[in-house]
Amino acid sequence: MKKMLLAACSLFLVFSLPLSAEADCARSRSLYEQALAEQDLTRRIELLKASTIACRDFAAYYELGRAYAQAGRNEEARQAFLDAVNLASNNQALAWALAGLGQVLAELGQDHEASVCLRQSFQKHPYPKVLDKLKEIETRLAGRPLTAAQITRALSFRGFSADPVQPSVNLRHILFEYDSALLTDQGQAQVGELGQALSGPSLNNTGIIIIGHTDKRGADEYNQVLSERRAAAVRDYLIGRFRLQPGLIAAEGRGKKELLYPGDDEQDHALNRRVEVKVR
Repeated sequence: MKKMLLAACSLFLVFSLPLSAEADCARSRSLYEQALAEQDLTRRIELLKASTIACRDFAAYYELGRAYAQAGRNEEARQAFLDAVNLASNNQALAWALAGLGQVLAELGQDHEASVCLRQSFQKHPYPKVLDKLKEIETRLAGRPLTAAQITRALSFRGFSADPVQPSVNLRHILFEYDSALLTDQGQAQVGELGQALSGPSLNNTGIIIIGHTDKRGADEYNQVLSERRAAAVRDYLIGRFRLQPGLIAAEGRGKKELLYPGDDEQDHALNRRVEVKVR
């Protein structure tokens, strides 16, 4: 990876730079190479910071993010990875930067934002370790209902890269009776939190799509119909209890067409079963 980053760092030589800028970037490259050879973490950070000041370059910001994260300086790591995201010149580099940013956000307790970054990273370049980390975070998210405040933040988040994501949130605590579209008490409580979020000032008058998803077990047609009925049940509950405008809320079922995880164990099944709420 470091050899690839060094190659990325030298890409600016392709461009015609003023002599002063060319000298600055040459100095930046020298500082970057010194940093990679430096064993002392504090000194490595100093060299990488100096490299980014001399010339803005993806590789230096990416390594600076890694060094900050290693030192437990997560807020500074977050900013360095953000700079790397903005400077990435191809999908593979963007995947590295988003993966680093996602792991730092998880350390900062921002699990939803972390999951969005890691999923974007995996879509740009499918590193298996990224998927493993994503599953770890989504399992943690699935272990507790989301509050109205958390749902509001999730439905307002468009990602960090220049390619914004469509805000969405997976609600795995919208639960139903077995083989039914009847909400359980726990399911009603989670839909209640969603209703409070959609009634609040940040999301009031926002159009959404409620999408039902099943796991991979069972017949395609059966899962499709069940997912449609469950999405419609959530929509009806929101309209009936919170007086939300029917025209703002659509309901769809995707059955097992959009599995997040392809495995056959119970963890994968549980993560695939969800009600997704997406801003439209």
